[in-house]
Amino acid sequence: MLSNEQHIQKEDKASQTIEALNEKTTRTLNKRKAMLPNQVEERQENYAKTTLKMKRFAFHIRQSPIFK
Repeated sequence: MLSNEQHIQKEDKASQTIEALNEKTTRTLNKRKAMLPNQVEERQENYAKTTLKMKRFAFHIRQSPIFK
């Protein structure tokens, strides 16, 4: 069982993590708001291409005889 002090430290760390993630999200959203629509489209296309490449790679890794 955690002591009260350990519990508080754990909560503080969780709060700091959430705050950092919120700040990162806010910066990302602000950058996106400042972009032109075609820039947003280009980023989305690049993200989709990268995601597809990663999915294909993961599929081939799973098909490898090493993992069977």
